[in-house]
Amino acid sequence: MKTVVMVILIASLVLAHPRHSPAAGQVEPNAGNWKTWVISSGRDYRVPPPPNPAETWSELRSLEDLISHNDAQARQQITFWDSGAPTYRWIDLITSRLLAGTATTQYPHRVYTYMAIAMYDATIAACHEEHRSGQQPLR
Repeated sequence: MKTVVMVILIASLVLAHPRHSPAAGQVEPNAGNWKTWVISSGRDYRVPPPPNPAETWSELRSLEDLISHNDAQARQQITFWDSGAPTYRWIDLITSRLLAGTATTQYPHRVYTYMAIAMYDATIAACHEEHRSGQQPLR
């Protein structure tokens, strides 16, 4: 059991390293059409079109005001979740629970599997939407 957790931990740390992330312009343009496992396809989730420029600036001003009221705890949470690829913290949290001996399930490898499948499908849906809209991703 400990060997499995350590192998998964090492693999997740290696894959989260910046040298493994694609450089700008090298993103797979057909990733949104790849096979998914839980959702029927990358087309399952749609976001509304972006607002007009006036609404965008208004929203940005509101966010700027909201951020100015963040306390130390909120800033710490933002730093925690902004530390790497979106999948990094989820795998990290599962690994921390397992290494601490916190019960998750009788088959902890399934927790990693289900989380990885969910993250994969979410990535496919995001890629599909990104290429459908023609907008560049925020990187």
